[in-house]
Amino acid sequence: MCVGATLSMRRFPPLAYPAGSLIMTLVEKVPHMSDQHLVTLLANAKRMLVNGTAPQQATAGEVVTAAEAELAIRKVAHLEALAAKRAAAPKKPSTRKAKVVAEPVAEEA
Repeated sequence: MCVGATLSMRRFPPLAYPAGSLIMTLVEKVPHMSDQHLVTLLANAKRMLVNGTAPQQATAGEVVTAAEAELAIRKVAHLEALAAKRAAAPKKPSTRKAKVVAEPVAEEA
């Protein structure tokens, strides 16, 4: 390491990928991200659509599309799981007392 190397370069040297290795693109990583990371990525990509350079805006457009699609898929899956859980839960008997309604008495004339 050269004398002028920064501290971060000494701790985290640049990654050297072997020739022909497969490097995942950001869009390919979207399905593997947690919900929190996905929401953060979507917010950053939307910000880049407004403030970024032309290449950044093009990439951000792809990321926004992929992130929104993944979030929609996860929302549908969550709602389906919730519905299945509610359907499988046993019904609890009501603890309310039944109202006693007096029937009108027919008067004989």
